[in-house]
Amino acid sequence: MNIAIYKRWHFVEMTEQTINTLVGSIPEAIEIIRLARQHYIEKITSTEGLDLFLENHFQTFGISNTKREFLLRDLRELSKSSLDLVHYASLIQAYKVQPQPSPENEPFILREVEVIFNKYGLTRS
Repeated sequence: MNIAIYKRWHFVEMTEQTINTLVGSIPEAIEIIRLARQHYIEKITSTEGLDLFLENHFQTFGISNTKREFLLRDLRELSKSSLDLVHYASLIQAYKVQPQPSPENEPFILREVEVIFNKYGLTRS
């Protein structure tokens, strides 16, 4: 095989492998973050979890049953929704550099969850 043809073929092959690797890692990163968010929300949506979350993050020791039900409904909907890729973009990029689950997810997830609590008049002290 001619060296020029080999180099050109090798370059094309390497480029395709690189693209496939990058494309494969982005959906994987999104799925890992989505699962982490889902797990985080599952912990909050338990009866004790919601009470502890309210106490720890909002210094609130009780809410009405109606507000509780609306919060739980919105949290469950968030858990099932797709990720806001703009919000999680830096995590996705970090995953491409070092592909492993990271505890760095939590602040991003917390900010997304806080939006729901803010909707019902709960703000961090």
